[in-house]
Formats: sequence, structure tokens, C-alpha cells
Amino acid sequence: MKTFIIGLIILLALTGLGIFVAGKYNSPTATTTPDNIKASLIRVASPLPGAIVSSPLIVTGEARGNWFFEATFPIRIEDENGIVLGNHYAEAQGDWMTTNFVPFVGFLTFSTSTTATGNLVLEKDNPSGLPENAAEVRVPVRFAVVGTSKTPIQDAVRAKLIELGLTKVTLIAASLNNGVLTLTFSDPQFQTSGGAARVTMFREAIEATAKKFEGVKEVRLKPDEVFQP
Repeated sequence: MKTFIIGLIILLALTGLGIFVAGKYNSPTATTTPDNIKASLIRVASPLPGAIVSSPLIVTGEARGNWFFEATFPIRIEDENGIVLGNHYAEAQGDWMTTNFVPFVGFLTFSTSTTATGNLVLEKDNPSGLPENAAEVRVPVRFAVVGTSKTPIQDAVRAKLIELGLTKVTLIAASLNNGVLTLTFSDPQFQTSGGAARVTMFREAIEATAKKFEGVKEVRLKPDEVFQP
């Protein structure tokens, strides 16, 4: 009887081990990674990773129809610090209302980078705004021209204004004193006014951009009338 029990225990142990091993080696492998999923949705032909780029930049490739909305999707180029140097959109070169791949072309102009490398970002158009519908592909690039800016904060804020669509707003002065950065703007067409949510978004975006720089602890926007509901 004792021998029978021992044999039964060994048999159960071997059976459990077999199930574990089978589960380990027969389970799906990690082939469906986020990068692979993106590759099945969008393919960038130019520029390729590591390419040397200059402005204006032509972006080409193909994407599934659901990467577009109204035949376009956003593209932008950033320096290695995440500062946006320019943004625009890529446009479908055919019927985008399909699940098949559709060729696209985008033309992107951008300001001179102060870093040697950066990223081209191709973003899935997401009119719903839902995080689960968001996706992007980042292509690392090298800049053909690297500038040594004497006014990096001002350059970054001006680039942010363009990114926000505030093309008629001008940064006319910037001063940093004891950690307080004062930015003075001209807004003759009142682009910085509007609803509270819209204005708050603008203010927070500009403040976040400025605070990326060492020594900036507080940001003040002048005159008091700008960026107000």
C-alpha cells in the first residue's frame, strides 16, 4: 500500500511537470509586441531610422486606412529633449476609407535644432481623444544642421506657440531672474483668449516647455491680459 501511494505521488508530480513544460513551450511567444502591431498599421519609407534630415523634409510611406482621419494624420519633428521643431500633417494618396495600406506623403518644415539627434513622430489621427485609440511611431533621425542658440528658451517657446496653432502670437521678450522667467507676448488678434479650458491648456503647455530648462522654477506670462479667458 505504501509503495502504491509513493508511486501515485510520483505519477502526479510528473504529470504536473509535463503540463508546466507544455504550457511554457506551447504558449504564444512575444511576437505581437507593440512595435510589431504598429508595423502592421504603418510603414515609413522615408526617412529611415538614423537618416540625416534637413528642412523641408518629405515624409513618405504607407498606412492602414484607420491610421487616417479625413485622409490625414499628424506628423511632427522633435529634438532629443522633446522640443517640437515643426509639425504638419501627412496626406493619403488614395482612398483612405479602407483597411488596406494607403500611400501617404507629408511635407514638414522645421526650425534649426540645437541637438544633433531627434525624432520624427507619426501619430495616428485620434478624433475621439480616447487613450486606447492613440498610437504613434517614432523614427530616430540626425539633423544635418545643428545650431548653437544663444536664446534656447525663447526658441523653444516660439516653437511651442507654432505647435499650439498660435501663429499670430509673438514672444517679444524673456527674462530670467532668481528662478522666475517672465515671458512677454504680443497678441494683436487675441488668439490667447477664449474659454477657460482652452486658455489653461495654452498656459500649461508654455509653462511646461519653459520649465524644461535649468534654473526656471516659475513662469509668468505678460501682459496680464494674455492667456486669460
